[in-house]
Amino acid sequence: DPKLRKAIVSLDDLGMLQVKGFGLVPAAVAWQSELPMRKVIQQQAATGLSYGEILMANSIAAKSGQSFNRVVSLRASSQNWGAVSDQLGVSSDYIVARANIAARQIIGVEFRTRSRSLREAGTNYTVINARKLQAHLH
Repeated sequence: DPKLRKAIVSLDDLGMLQVKGFGLVPAAVAWQSELPMRKVIQQQAATGLSYGEILMANSIAAKSGQSFNRVVSLRASSQNWGAVSDQLGVSSDYIVARANIAARQIIGVEFRTRSRSLREAGTNYTVINARKLQAHLH
């Protein structure tokens, strides 16, 4: 399923973003999976799946009532995540939405942290109201 592949790749591409040495992707996957981050990291280490795939497996498991290990074993014997989600009756749109939420969280945290760092370094932002500026100039 191209939608699922794109969601996995988009989330995994954010893997290099860190805030103060703290990886944002495992944190976002843990939050979306409603699991402790330690557990998500253990799942990734045990399976070798990317964090995007860990989110897929946990999302499918939660929605279908199956265990994480069962979902991962189905994926190992299947061609792709789309086939697993179809087999367990989980909409790919549901899974993509969860991955997109995780990606937006990562980007938001990184942006807020970067903005805060700039302010702390003495860089100020000025908000300009274009209408007031135009009226002032005329």
